[in-house]
Amino acid sequence: MVGQGLSGALVSIGYPGRPTRDRGHIKLGHMNNSGHILVVDDEPEICDLVQDYLIGEGYTVRSTNDGAGMRRAMEQAPVDLVILDLKLPDEDGLTLARWLRENFRAGIIMLTGAARRLTTPSVSKWAPITI
Repeated sequence: MVGQGLSGALVSIGYPGRPTRDRGHIKLGHMNNSGHILVVDDEPEICDLVQDYLIGEGYTVRSTNDGAGMRRAMEQAPVDLVILDLKLPDEDGLTLARWLRENFRAGIIMLTGAARRLTTPSVSKWAPITI
């Protein structure tokens, strides 16, 4: 699982597959191993960890370290799924997620190192799950 060792990671799953629960575990219902994924995190170690895992699972993966890089990457070659850090140096992850929703049909997984559940109205509509 990508989230192992990332204590307090916030995961919110959108299109293409709705998450399902099986004995307390989250499963992505409709993803296959031929998808293109973009990892957006300002910590290179996190990008490397997630990217290495997903490449090992057969996905095509690119990464970037900020919001501007994410916007450029999506405009050049949109992906199926974006794994997006909540806190980036140049732009808020929720703002970027809204931009993605308005412009692309990519799934979004939000990641953060914060060890608390976010319950603000703007976040609660994303159905956050603390793991």
